[in-house]
Amino acid sequence: MDYQLMLSPGRIGSMELKNRVVFPAMDAGLADNKGNEKLARYMARRAEGGCGLLFVEVSAVHPSTSAVGEPRLYDDKYLPGYTAIADAVHAAGGKVGVQLWHAGRQLFAPDFDEFPDSWPREIVSCSAIPCSEVVPYHPRELTTGEVYEIIEAYGDAAVRAQKAGFDCVEIHGAHGYLIDQFLNEYTNHRSDEFGGSFEARCRFGELVVENVRSKVGPDFPVIMRLNAFEGALQPGGIEIEDAVRAAKRFASHGLDALDISQGSYDIEDIQVPAYYYPEKFNAANAAVFKRELSLPVICAGRLNSPELCEEVLTDGQADFVAVGRGQLADPDFVLKAAEGRTDELMRCIGCEQGCVQHIFDPSLGGIGCVYNAACGREDEAAIISAEKPKRVLVIGAGPAGLELARVAALRGHTVEVLERSGRIGGQLNIACKAPHKQLMLDNANVMATLAQRAGAKIHLQTEATAARIKAFSPDFIAVATGARPSVPPIPGIERAHDAWKVIEGLDFVREQDVVVLGGGLVGLEATEILCEQGKHVTIIEMADAVARDVASYTQQHTRWMLQDYGVEIRTGTTVLSLDEGSVRVRFDGREHRIVADAVVCALGSRPNNDLLDLVKGTGVPFAAVGDVVRPGKILTAVREANKLARSL
Repeated sequence: MDYQLMLSPGRIGSMELKNRVVFPAMDAGLADNKGNEKLARYMARRAEGGCGLLFVEVSAVHPSTSAVGEPRLYDDKYLPGYTAIADAVHAAGGKVGVQLWHAGRQLFAPDFDEFPDSWPREIVSCSAIPCSEVVPYHPRELTTGEVYEIIEAYGDAAVRAQKAGFDCVEIHGAHGYLIDQFLNEYTNHRSDEFGGSFEARCRFGELVVENVRSKVGPDFPVIMRLNAFEGALQPGGIEIEDAVRAAKRFASHGLDALDISQGSYDIEDIQVPAYYYPEKFNAANAAVFKRELSLPVICAGRLNSPELCEEVLTDGQADFVAVGRGQLADPDFVLKAAEGRTDELMRCIGCEQGCVQHIFDPSLGGIGCVYNAACGREDEAAIISAEKPKRVLVIGAGPAGLELARVAALRGHTVEVLERSGRIGGQLNIACKAPHKQLMLDNANVMATLAQRAGAKIHLQTEATAARIKAFSPDFIAVATGARPSVPPIPGIERAHDAWKVIEGLDFVREQDVVVLGGGLVGLEATEILCEQGKHVTIIEMADAVARDVASYTQQHTRWMLQDYGVEIRTGTTVLSLDEGSVRVRFDGREHRIVADAVVCALGSRPNNDLLDLVKGTGVPFAAVGDVVRPGKILTAVREANKLARSL
């Protein structure tokens, strides 16, 4: 496939683009509001990979939307950091825009010290209606004068972007942020000129567009991101018919293109569609806007391969395709498509563990991707040739072993990988059998391809023995043998099925009433499979909640899935024994019995470190990496392997 349309030039207003791939604004957590060096390098890397147009994430237009860690564009003092980004992207061959943003009531980390002295230290919205559980603050209703002040701030921020060298701006009117709050009936209860009728609720957005256009002039492209629908959990949320009506009104005030998305903090995961949503998730919505308006349309939503992008463009559903997470997983998305190297393309699997979870977990250090350890760390993860090449032996061909082999080989080391089983991927071979996760195995194959093309040799069905290690004569050994299921010493545990085998399809539970021990990710995946088979499932979890290791954006879906299947959940419960036909447990200080025709054990995993003594005995320098050290997420294992390989 030649991806003719995707790679063809495009135009938005006066802006000529070399192709039709857009890197959409995504919260990266990399801005320092000074030099923005990390953010600039992160953006430039995608431009180096061939992307035509890139957007800097949500940038505050007014101090009342100042959030900890987010970019700010409401004062000239922040211009140098934006100029650095624009210069870096231009030097890499791309065009760049900035997303103008006011969060309104959806500001969950406000920097109240930045708020105007004349304003109370409270988050604000069109009406004093609180947001979902994500935001712990109750908003104050904006006065009419403050509304006009914020409208002016949008235009002033757009002028700063223009001065900083940006090629366009994008007004964020989607995802439940302030423009959306004015538009929505259920969030807008105002009685002034900005509330009441549909036309009045459009007024704020119209005046924002008008203000921006009047200040940047007629030849500077102005784009607007809009929701196709809100996904609200209460009546009054925007549906696509209303969204199109609003888009027409906004467009008449000076827009050059529309960027179509969906969702809000009510239903977070459709903003960044997770693995359980279909590919091309938003394309049909984008097609409605393209049909109804005479503006170029950008489509976002699980376009994780060049083939899907080309389909959307060929079918006339959009003029441009927004590939966000796809260019986190592989910044050379466009380049590999153009060069016919799609067998080397790492695809986004929609797991949300690196791209979104960093918002909720500061320890992750900003945006990332489970399959790209350099994402958001472009400079520190640079691969530099080794001063003294070594012979490196890697034991285990799971994600950690394959990443280590690839990076070590790229640095000039001689690398061989020994894998005892007949397949690469380690636990990905199990994880990919969970519902909607088939892409995980495809990516494992890509990891192996990249390692081999870098020069590593992979030997399957080859156990690491003392003789084989000696024959290779390594200078360094990396042990990446992963983990195995944990089987705690509970009386009767031998009666239980192994959750890993249930997920992989190697063990079928025939009984009807099933108890799953463990409410973590593995237990939940086994539960979903059992429920799809028509079983009645009870989950027993010692902690006070299930899904604690599930990505935050997907927890809502997990709760709904469990509710839909009628799964019973017993938290704060300790398993005492597995008996014939029941499980004996303790909660609330008393013993109870739970009926169980069958039991599935998902009580975590433990390091598969059987080979460590053998490796130690060789006297060769070595290190363990990944789950063999401490069972955890793929993200952690791949990052650790990448770091170790760069240190050799």
